[in-house]
Amino acid sequence: NMNTRLAVAHQQSILDAIRTQFRSHPRVRRLFLVALGLVALLSGLGFEAGNLMGASVGFVGFSGLPQNLTVILLALSCSLALLYSTPKGVEWLMKIFVTLMGLLFVVTTFFVRPSLIEVARGLRPSVPEGAWLMTLALIGTTIIAINLIFHSLASVDRWTSKDQLSDAYLDTRVHLGLGLAITLALVILAAQLPFDSQAPLSPLLFAKVLEVTLGTFGAPLAAFGLFCAGVSSAIATPYMVGVIVERLVSVKPSPRLRKGVALSLLWLGTFFAYRQTSPVPFILAAQAFSGVMLPLIAFLIVSATSRKAMGLYRNSPFQQIMGWSVFGVLILLGARLVWNVMTTLL
Repeated sequence: NMNTRLAVAHQQSILDAIRTQFRSHPRVRRLFLVALGLVALLSGLGFEAGNLMGASVGFVGFSGLPQNLTVILLALSCSLALLYSTPKGVEWLMKIFVTLMGLLFVVTTFFVRPSLIEVARGLRPSVPEGAWLMTLALIGTTIIAINLIFHSLASVDRWTSKDQLSDAYLDTRVHLGLGLAITLALVILAAQLPFDSQAPLSPLLFAKVLEVTLGTFGAPLAAFGLFCAGVSSAIATPYMVGVIVERLVSVKPSPRLRKGVALSLLWLGTFFAYRQTSPVPFILAAQAFSGVMLPLIAFLIVSATSRKAMGLYRNSPFQQIMGWSVFGVLILLGARLVWNVMTTLL
């Protein structure tokens, strides 16, 4: 809501807000912009390696092709999409793959017939002992730092008038609602699995749940859902990072820079995916890194929408309380994670 309001009503992205807020403090401004650039590149690389490995595992699951060949074919296909597709084309590719993935996971959740009482209990916030990294990673994969930055940039480009704010709100609510529904469905499906801490982690673990409910069709359907999830993100992640770096570095539009960054990220991710290292550590590290950076993004958004310059679109007292509360929770999660890492190292 705040991100959208800042972009549409005030025509400022997060990057513009940093430049405005810290105009008289160039060093602080540079530090913030460099930090956002680093989080975009590093978390983008981690996500991309996981995206391609997950997509290739899924593709192998229903095609039977060798995984190394699949990784190269996927990388070439994604490269063509990044080179020759328009932003609208990338958006439509995302819509198709995410819709297929969402339908598969959400519909399958109903087939599993989970206990509604247990689901309701699971919605109560709690962090099991030793699960701080996983908790932060789950937040970092639901609300991704680079998505928030890209969302503000895309909203400034797409919505050019304050009169369009209600349309922008609807767009945001629909897409966030779909994302949360898919995430909830995945968590519920994963909760049906008998957990074995000694078993190797695999993106296709949840296929076992589908096999129980859907029989022989379960495994290929799970593989297809994983393929859709991986390939949609394998296109979107480098594209978003390319746009963010372009806006950080260049004042004028620079398609060459954007495509160069996107393709570099894609093929670096391909290198790791080709080596067939497990995608789980890459994805977990990227999610946790994104989660650690979320307090910075939250601070920038809440403080930017609290300024008097926002006028009628300034945060209400309730929005202020909610915004700073979210910031506080993210700070606590990030601090606890850093503390755990430091005590482990020392």
